[in-house]
Amino acid sequence: MKLRSHRWGVLLVGLCLEALRAVPVEASEGAERAPYFGFTPFPYDTTLEAVVKTREIVAENSTLYAFHMDDGIPWEEALEGKPFPEELQRDWKGKADAVPPGHKVYLGLAPLGKDRETLAPASKGSKRPGGFRGSSFDDEKVMKAYLNYARRAVEAFSPDYLNLGIEAGELAGRDAAAWDRFTRLFRHVRDEIKKTHPSMQIGISFGLHSLIHDEVAARARSLVEDSDYLGLSFYPYASAFGEKFGAKPLPTPPNQWREPLEWARKYTTKPIAICETGYSSVNVDIPSYDLHMSGDSRLQKDYVEDLGRIAVHHRYLFVVWFLVADYDELYRKIPEGDGSNRIWRNIGLLDGKLEPKPAWESWKEIVGGKAAALPRRETGARPTSPGDDFAIDEGKVVLGFSKKSDLETPDDVELTEEGPPGGGKAVRWEFDYEGRWHWATRSIERGLVDKHERLRFWVRSDREMPLFVQLEEKSGEAFFDVVVVGKAWQEVRLELSKLEADPQKRRDGRLDAGQVARFLIADNAGAEKRARGKRSIWISDLVFER
Repeated sequence: MKLRSHRWGVLLVGLCLEALRAVPVEASEGAERAPYFGFTPFPYDTTLEAVVKTREIVAENSTLYAFHMDDGIPWEEALEGKPFPEELQRDWKGKADAVPPGHKVYLGLAPLGKDRETLAPASKGSKRPGGFRGSSFDDEKVMKAYLNYARRAVEAFSPDYLNLGIEAGELAGRDAAAWDRFTRLFRHVRDEIKKTHPSMQIGISFGLHSLIHDEVAARARSLVEDSDYLGLSFYPYASAFGEKFGAKPLPTPPNQWREPLEWARKYTTKPIAICETGYSSVNVDIPSYDLHMSGDSRLQKDYVEDLGRIAVHHRYLFVVWFLVADYDELYRKIPEGDGSNRIWRNIGLLDGKLEPKPAWESWKEIVGGKAAALPRRETGARPTSPGDDFAIDEGKVVLGFSKKSDLETPDDVELTEEGPPGGGKAVRWEFDYEGRWHWATRSIERGLVDKHERLRFWVRSDREMPLFVQLEEKSGEAFFDVVVVGKAWQEVRLELSKLEADPQKRRDGRLDAGQVARFLIADNAGAEKRARGKRSIWISDLVFER
């Protein structure tokens, strides 16, 4: 399965060509400093206004301008030394002219296709020569054509940093023989370009989620050490995406990104460059691939701040946050396809209407050289979904309530200071029985409570009546207990292993804490005609313990 097959190629369907030739945006000269922080100028809509506005925002809030060129190669023209298609020439000129004065330039090229396994297709207006059919990466014709293409790209964009293989490192974990042939292509092109541009920093990029595996790391080491930097592509929230290709699950935030980045620093002494990264500010679900990825605007902020500090501390060359703004408007105009374009739709630091997300101010502080001054939170409040409070102490996970939407229900919910003994906020859930079931849920990031054995929380009610308490796995299998809740605050303590399996949702009959995705409380007294009128229930922090 190749989810990337529709990635940016599909996103660019329908983009106005005239818009991509917009007048260059001027910006004040940035100070010379490292690491550099930047974006690609990928627009949030197809309009000329969106293209120009994107370039303006990027220019004003970055010190590096990034070009991500993975929409094919004019193979025939590159091989035969002919001019590139006119449309491509105009596109390149418009993009190059838009680079703000004083900005460093990163250029990423892609000899591999969107699947990161096969030779890139021909770009629009070009074709592959007949002799390319079945050719390997180190075929003489391929090496000649790709070298000529890279040379012209370098001439057009004058990059300070050149990536000769966007996510080409994925090949190291998928096809050892093809990887060896690709390394010969890379070294040939790198060596030739170095002859005329000896000071240019040249490398390729690896998906960090794949590179951390021992076999892949060992196979890639020789090329990494022969490169000027270790280029990384990293979307930590998309662990489930990587798992589809055999990667192991990443831990929960903040170790979701801290541990892989720390591993990368220990892996090599080469400078590190984040060639593309991002963090979704909303959950991402792709039913066609059974994919769920947890995103959140405050987790995005945490990642931005940590990444800025780590980049400064470890002296990264640069960091490219892939999108400055969500492409909601663009998404509405492109084919849905398999839905995989949702993965990157909301990684912008501005939303689709260009309103700042919580991470935006942190990003500006980092670009301004103030990463070290940002507050560092080791285990404090971090969300699992918008508005959540989420803290990890040794041996336990605490899920608090900071806004009423933390408890999802069709009934009424309010935040309240009427917490349990010892303090703490609570939510008040109120409903009218009306002859039906009533329920409320709290989402839990998969893997968050892995290896935890107990759940405790404080609860009270204005009626002394039973309450269902249930934990549901991602598969849908559910486990429950029934507790009687009265008017005084009481602490409920549940051993997860002793919860009863719901017979209507039973699968293997065993609760796997690592798969828990939802906490639910429910009252069925209305449906069974055992109660009338209203009921109010107060509930405070959910605490999972080992």
